[in-house]
Amino acid sequence: MKFELKLKSVPIGIAAKTSRPGESNHVITRDVTTSRDGTLLFDRLEDFPNYLLDQIRLQHQKIVQAQFIGNLVAIFDRLGNATVQINDIDISYIATTNEEVKAGNIVFRHQIKDIREVKLHGAEIKNNEGFLVVFSFNWRKALCFDFTPIAPGETKERNYDLGKYFAGVFNQLVFDEYFKISEDIWTKLLKRSWFPFRHLGEELLKELILYTREDWPLTDLLPKLIEKTKYETCRLRDRLNHFEHISADQRSSLIAAINQYQNDDALSSLHILVPRLEGVMRDIHRHFGDDSRITQNNLARIATGRDEESRLRESPLLPKRFNQYLSEVFFANFDPDDHQISVSRNSIAHGVATVEKCNMESASIGMQILLQLVSYFE
Repeated sequence: MKFELKLKSVPIGIAAKTSRPGESNHVITRDVTTSRDGTLLFDRLEDFPNYLLDQIRLQHQKIVQAQFIGNLVAIFDRLGNATVQINDIDISYIATTNEEVKAGNIVFRHQIKDIREVKLHGAEIKNNEGFLVVFSFNWRKALCFDFTPIAPGETKERNYDLGKYFAGVFNQLVFDEYFKISEDIWTKLLKRSWFPFRHLGEELLKELILYTREDWPLTDLLPKLIEKTKYETCRLRDRLNHFEHISADQRSSLIAAINQYQNDDALSSLHILVPRLEGVMRDIHRHFGDDSRITQNNLARIATGRDEESRLRESPLLPKRFNQYLSEVFFANFDPDDHQISVSRNSIAHGVATVEKCNMESASIGMQILLQLVSYFE
């Protein structure tokens, strides 16, 4: 259903707080809210979208019931004109997958690694127009809007890729478990040197989060983590042959590290792998011509995407969080007086990581780091 509306005034955003006449308030002109935001999402859905439904009823004598809305696209210009489309668009995705997918085959959620672009067929949003969009996935909903181009003042055209922006919204809907990790869980995960690596898969990630939240030792879960990592690194050999961003020397060394890992030789694998992980980041730095100085912090930043837009986007690969992980865990400093020095780039390079810590858990973490790095650039 498509409706053309004439609004009494031009929408410019959502008030950040309640204010009385004469008081200042902050107006939010661009934002995303999803089901994990709870009542905030409900409040926003019941405000402006309901206003649009009321206007449809008044101007078109058509009653649209909110509970039957799967998706809604509303487009606004600076003159107060609005086009509202309800359950009237086709949505397609460009995504990377975890495994080979043949033409004509059904694609399942667990096969998708990352949604890179979303296209709305039947709705054209120009860069000088505002929009409000409601998406649905199963029982989850997301509301996103950007009124910046039609806000008061100088005309500002949208300067970002809408397809990638909507992909970030859909990633938050489809892969909600990656985005609802609390700060407390994040702190505990990093303390354990773990990360919600994309190649662990959803079910194993849920178990890792549970063990971390409850402060359970990973002893019982470790066999599953190793088994899954071994399965993924078997497939990684072929992927490395097509990974153009690293040198042949890096590729050969990484495959040697994988072979040692598959043979349960964690000590040998780690001493090949960990220095080469920094080498991979240096190759990526060189490949994309970044003119920043090569430091560990810059390598951690560049390793999560081809450009700043990629490094800041919402993805189950969690590029912003992985940047933090690389800086604080992989490139962690060490205390030379510690008798149990953990595995990191610096402890391995300086030859001080204890043999006890160079175990299959540490080797699995290293392999998961490699899998994650490759995934950002495929």
